Amino acid sequence: MSQTRVQLIGDSFDTGAIFDGTVSAIDVDISSNAVISGIATVGELLTPQIKTDVISNESGTGPIELKEGAVLPDGKNLSGNGSIIISGTATVGELSTPEIKTNAISNESGTGPIELKEGAILPAGKILNGDGDINISGNVTIGGLLTYEDVTNIDSVGLITARSGIEVTGGELNVDGDIQKKGNAVPSAVIGTSAPSNPSICDFWTDTSGEDPILKSWNGTEWIEVGSSTPSEFAPVISNVTLTENDTAGDRFTSQTFDVDITMLVEGAPHSQKALKGEVTAEFSQHPNTEPISINAVTTYPNLQRTSTTMGYGNTVFYTRVWGPDTSGGSTWYFITSNNSGYYSVYKNSVPGEYSTGATQIYNSGSNSGAHYSQRAEYFAPSGSNPNHYIITSEDDYGFGGHLIMRKGETGEWNFNITYSMASSHPAYNSDDGEFAYIMSEWGGNPRYHMKLKVGTTPFSEDISTDTWTTSGDNRGHAVAYGNGHYVVAWKNSSTLNRVEVTKFTKEGTLVSTVQAPSGSSKSVEFFKFEKDYFWLYLGGSILLRSSDGTNWTEANGGDGVDGFAFPVIDIKYDVSSNKYVLKSGGNAISVYESNNSGATWVLTKQHANENSIEIREVTYGDSKILYTGWDSSNYYEAVYPYNTQLLTLSGTGADYSDFNVGDIIRPVGQYEFPYRGVIKSISGADFEISSDYVYQIGDIVEAVNPTNSQVSTRYLVISSTGTVTGTVGSDPGYVSVGPNTNQTLTFPATFNTGNAPDDDLPAGATLKVSAQSTNSIGSSDFGPSNIITPA
Repeated sequence: MSQTRVQLIGDSFDTGAIFDGTVSAIDVDISSNAVISGIATVGELLTPQIKTDVISNESGTGPIELKEGAVLPDGKNLSGNGSIIISGTATVGELSTPEIKTNAISNESGTGPIELKEGAILPAGKILNGDGDINISGNVTIGGLLTYEDVTNIDSVGLITARSGIEVTGGELNVDGDIQKKGNAVPSAVIGTSAPSNPSICDFWTDTSGEDPILKSWNGTEWIEVGSSTPSEFAPVISNVTLTENDTAGDRFTSQTFDVDITMLVEGAPHSQKALKGEVTAEFSQHPNTEPISINAVTTYPNLQRTSTTMGYGNTVFYTRVWGPDTSGGSTWYFITSNNSGYYSVYKNSVPGEYSTGATQIYNSGSNSGAHYSQRAEYFAPSGSNPNHYIITSEDDYGFGGHLIMRKGETGEWNFNITYSMASSHPAYNSDDGEFAYIMSEWGGNPRYHMKLKVGTTPFSEDISTDTWTTSGDNRGHAVAYGNGHYVVAWKNSSTLNRVEVTKFTKEGTLVSTVQAPSGSSKSVEFFKFEKDYFWLYLGGSILLRSSDGTNWTEANGGDGVDGFAFPVIDIKYDVSSNKYVLKSGGNAISVYESNNSGATWVLTKQHANENSIEIREVTYGDSKILYTGWDSSNYYEAVYPYNTQLLTLSGTGADYSDFNVGDIIRPVGQYEFPYRGVIKSISGADFEISSDYVYQIGDIVEAVNPTNSQVSTRYLVISSTGTVTGTVGSDPGYVSVGPNTNQTLTFPATFNTGNAPDDDLPAGATLKVSAQSTNSIGSSDFGPSNIITPA
């Protein structure tokens, strides 16, 4: 077809046409393609598709107008290096472009915020600002400075961590809970009249006890006023003391507690320490007592003032002597004999070296079956729930045999009983409860003897317990002792091992443990006793063992003999006056050792050569004498030395002591244990001659053990620094420091130092009151007594 200028006039072209010139028509319908290589100027173009490389407005100078908008098909892109400027609203399902410039962005519906699908980055130097809120449920991490221009409130439900601290340049920091720093905590109650308890260094306290509040800091010793180089110092002032009974339904005092609240009007600075004293008023038994001792002329043992006596008896008669109570409340020597025909005789008021001259025979058993050897005797005082006095005899070599049992009440005559048919050991006495234990052995066929521990409320009874713990024993060489809440048995295992073993039982007779005694192979029990804090076991051959619990044993002499101990140990006694253990050995010489380190080492203080070949076997004490005894095949021997012979000169005129009589049992005021007891031998004005294991010290007060009458009087509590009440005394002991706190608790024990329950020592109707003292370096304040309580 030739290319010429053609003018088309008509309704349509059904086929395609190519024109190089111009086509003018009212309507042009093109059903196929129209290819225009030049410029097509169209007033309005209606066609399903336009394919062109460039589109511009009619004049070719600006953008085209998408009159009804435009649709970008799926998978197609709108790209280029120019800009898209939309003055209206742009709705985009997903827009990928390096940069968007717009004055406002909202969600598709125009009703809510947009979602930053991959987050957002705020470039350096740019600011995110506005008057709205930022609500973020996750974490906010800010690497630089966070500046609050005008913040009314920050509400954090969780923990705020400020790594480099928090600085408040104005306003207040108010905290309802505790402010903590790593390693220390300042209590929340840091504002008040009382200082915080148990403060740490640098803790703060606002002291409001004065007219003006004072901010103080704890320097490790005292509270120092902040901003002052020296503390503000003033004395404490107590305004009230209140006593409260904690248990109104239980016992009155026994095992009970009472709260003491001290109200401070002024705590004082430096911080004050508190002290208490308590008073009980009741119908108390009255024990006569003296003025303090001014002089004590005392002769103590060891010394060489010996009196020796040999009394023949033959090889069928056995003697022993013991110091014990008489029927009038005093004490006397009892001399006891026995023989191989079963006779027992007891003499009262027998002088050492004699037994019948000047003495009174109070018992003669007559002939009985079996041989009985009264070679040792021991006195047991009333204790615990047991009101009786006992004297019991046994053999001296830890064998099994019969026993003479003497028993009497607090007053009255002795009763006598003999255990003939029951071969048993010497008893051990539980002085806590007043009960006894002993050992028996029974032949059970091979391998050896069955060993039994029996515990009873009276000597040689078994109403509490009977326990067979081994079948490897022997028929002698066994001993039992009580101490630190347990019975401990030292016994000879003779079946196959030939050694000494030690078995521990509860005080109810229940087996706890059995151990081998160190160095106990091929040895025997030669001495066994509990004294003060330790069990002491001597095996012979210089082997002395000690144990506090009956299970763990050590050689008290270090295994080197300690000056020999070549002779047998016959006694270890704790001297309450010198606070030393004293050991005595017998044999062919009398040796005395002392230890000031609980028996770890011993020092020989005296050695007495024996006057003859009789072997010393036993030692006893009484009447200001120490008595050594021994025997051979034909003679009984006694060596007597002065022992704590004391002549007390008391303050006063002597007329003050009319309530005392010769024979009265006495003790130092406040000392209730039996070793402190003594007896008055003579009175001359203000001079008392006494017999006592305890050596009285200057300033001690002598008190009668037995009361003479009763009257309403006041006694004072003995209080420890922890508030524990251990007993009462007749004179005011003064205040006892109990620490800085204003709330204290007085605790009464199950047993006072008298051995009695507090409810027994404090009669029904007894009242209680307390007084308090607050002291610092500036001064002190006393308040008392408190309100008075009569425990129900």
